[in-house]
Amino acid sequence: MSGGTLQKFSSGRVLAWTGTQVLEFSVRSGIGSRWVAAGGEAVLGLPVTAEACGLKASGCFQQFGKGRIYWAPGIGGHVVWGGILGRWKAGGAQNSVLGYPVTEETCGLTASGCVQRFQGGSIFWSPATGPHVTRGAIGSRYSAVGSTRSMLGYPLTSEICGQAASGCVQRFQGGRIYWSPATGAWISGRGIDSKFVSAGGPGGSLGYPIASERCVGSACVQSYQRGEITWSRSAGTRLYGMSECHKLNNGQSKYPTHGANRVLLTWTSGYGKSHATNLYCMNVAGAYVPDWRTDGYVGASGFKAPGVPSGPTRNLYSPPAHIR
Repeated sequence: MSGGTLQKFSSGRVLAWTGTQVLEFSVRSGIGSRWVAAGGEAVLGLPVTAEACGLKASGCFQQFGKGRIYWAPGIGGHVVWGGILGRWKAGGAQNSVLGYPVTEETCGLTASGCVQRFQGGSIFWSPATGPHVTRGAIGSRYSAVGSTRSMLGYPLTSEICGQAASGCVQRFQGGRIYWSPATGAWISGRGIDSKFVSAGGPGGSLGYPIASERCVGSACVQSYQRGEITWSRSAGTRLYGMSECHKLNNGQSKYPTHGANRVLLTWTSGYGKSHATNLYCMNVAGAYVPDWRTDGYVGASGFKAPGVPSGPTRNLYSPPAHIR
């Protein structure tokens, strides 16, 4: 041993640390088993405190030269150390929303990173980003897309709540995840997210995302509560507020579009009106957004109201609208 002596007893292991003074701490029970399994002195070093119990949920912990072991009934003992330990302690350790660790730290992730799972979430660490917590609906969305292996990469912040409409946001290397009680958690990719943030983010005209970004070929779109943001190689990033085209996206169209590249919508201010508005909607990655709008005319008698017979052609009705 380096700087100490070890003697085994039936009740556990007792280590005597020699130096200017002799300190004796027992390493026993569940913590002792985990210390041995983790590599003992060679990995965690010698104990520097006695086991301390009486923690939340009848838990215990012990400090070693290179980290700590926490133990609780039904969970067992797990090592926490390094940057992940620092982040966990800063948030309140076992008394925080994360609770106790439920796995050991797992390293060898993308970009030489590590992760450790806790009762209430996870802490991800990489040399470039440091340690940050993911939890709740945002953490679930992050895990569902592949966490560090996805376009998001590692978290750059922990979850930040108190946003518009009681929402939360978390920033990652490749974008953000937004959550609100009304919309759930959705990913906003880096390019589209820059436009969204410049437009005021969730507190702006668009509200929260209602779907993650989706791409088809060289075009991408993201739908929000009150509009869309699109990106294409030819047109760059564009923001579209709520329009009649949105009804082609949310099931309010009576007939399917069959994925047409463009759809013409025409409407009047009421039945019997011949003056109309024409709106061309273009398909960007599966979502319809407005292309151009112009005034126009329908039949001289306007649209035929429900229940009114169309009669001869000379009655000059146009077919009824198909948007409800």
